[in-house]
Amino acid sequence: GFIDESGNFKIAPIFEGVRSFYNGFAPVKILGKWGLIDKNGKIALNAIYDSIWIMQNGLLIVTDEKTSKKCVIKTDGTEIFSCEYDKIQAFNKLLYAYKKDEDKSRIFDLEGKLLFETEGSGTLWDLREGMTSFETKEETLIFDTANKIVLRGNFSLNFGAHFYKGRIEVKTPEKQEKYFDI
Repeated sequence: GFIDESGNFKIAPIFEGVRSFYNGFAPVKILGKWGLIDKNGKIALNAIYDSIWIMQNGLLIVTDEKTSKKCVIKTDGTEIFSCEYDKIQAFNKLLYAYKKDEDKSRIFDLEGKLLFETEGSGTLWDLREGMTSFETKEETLIFDTANKIVLRGNFSLNFGAHFYKGRIEVKTPEKQEKYFDI
C-alpha cells in the first residue's frame, strides 16, 4: 500500500507488490500480474501483464505473458504497437524497439510512426534539452525535439558528455574528441 506524510495508509496494503507513482499512476501486482492504480487507489489498468514500466513520457512498456515479448501501451490500455519486440526503450519523444529474430532496430515517435530502421541492436540515450541519441556498433544518430535527425555519423558519445546549450562532445573511432554545434 501507500502511506501519507503522517504514516497513515492512504491506499490500503492489499497488493503483492507496488512501485512508485509516476505521472499519476503506480504499477501494482495482483495475483502475480501487474496493472496500474491511480492516486485514489482505483484500478486504472487491469493487472494482466507479467511486467509493467511507466516511461518518462507517460507511456507503458508491458510484457505479454504468453510470448514474453514487449509492447507499448497508453495508460488506458490503448496499444501503440503490439507485443512483438524483445527490447524497448523510450526517452523524450522517441521509442526504440528491437526484434531479435529479425536483428532489426526501429525508432518510432510516440504515436507509433516509424522514423528510422537499421540492422542490429542499439541503445537509446536521453540527452539534455529534449535531445535523444541512438547508438549502434556502426553509427550514432542525434534526434532533436521534433524527432528530426540533426547529427549522424561514425562516432560515440563520450561517457558523461551530453548535449548542453547547443553543443555536443563526441569521440571518433580514432579516439579523437570533436565538438558539434546543433
